[in-house]
Amino acid sequence: MQELFASRFALPPGAKVRPVQEAAVELARTMDEPGLLVIEAPMGEGKTEAALATAEVLAARSGAGGVFFALPTMATGNAMFPRLLDWLDRLPAPEETRHSVLLAHSKYALNRGLHRPHGPRTNQGP
Repeated sequence: MQELFASRFALPPGAKVRPVQEAAVELARTMDEPGLLVIEAPMGEGKTEAALATAEVLAARSGAGGVFFALPTMATGNAMFPRLLDWLDRLPAPEETRHSVLLAHSKYALNRGLHRPHGPRTNQGP
């Protein structure tokens, strides 16, 4: 579990997988079929990383090829988008893999720093 999180996220030195992250990924690995997982925990417990790792596990188990990552406000979407792109860069995939990624809200065009092509990949992951 530690290897999964260390290879996908820019964790600070010495960081350990949190209980909510471990529980979410273990649940995703043992579900009989894909479903909806709701992760609730206080701020700073690693819900974002838990959600992305869980999405990766569920996608691998079900053969899915996409993720819909919804957040409650434009501000949280803007703040989270670069983290989502970093996670995508760390997923193992062939060299020429390109991702279709969209920040979708009514003011996305004002976020010039978030508009960039995503791929071909520069980081192959572990």
